[in-house]
Amino acid sequence: MTDPTAILVNNLTEALRHVNVYLALGLISAVSAFVLDRQPSDHGDTTTVSVLGGFVQMPREPAKMVLLGICFVAGIMAYYAASGAVGIALRLQIAPEILVAACTYPSVATAPLGVRIIAAGMPLAFVAPIVWRTWSRLRTVTREDGGGLIALFGFFFVPYGALGMALVRLTCGK
Repeated sequence: MTDPTAILVNNLTEALRHVNVYLALGLISAVSAFVLDRQPSDHGDTTTVSVLGGFVQMPREPAKMVLLGICFVAGIMAYYAASGAVGIALRLQIAPEILVAACTYPSVATAPLGVRIIAAGMPLAFVAPIVWRTWSRLRTVTREDGGGLIALFGFFFVPYGALGMALVRLTCGK
């Protein structure tokens, strides 16, 4: 029979690994979308770019939207993994020395608190200028008052804000 504590430690390290993977995916897709957003283009521009590891060729604007979608989903997945790590850490608090040992796994989630908060906010730092620029273009057409800007940015703030809160709640017995 397998020891439940060993299963919890294994699940905690797996959750910490997934936080790293999804946060890196979110950051990479946000930076890539930011770079595409900053490239000058004409209205009739038919230039295509490679997305998803070169498997898909598409025009810049749709590629940017795909990358932003990946960024959003990666934020949700990172939050889910971080929430799982918080729950597992709470269960392991009955054995504090095991929890501290398990939290030696190198992860953004086990980094100092400031690093965790900055890491959760980094994708937002690259998404915010894209949202602003998109809203500015739409505002000239629709005469919108700012609610759309809040909604667009809020769409991305929800997963990464929740991720930041989950990373703050992860104590690891320290």
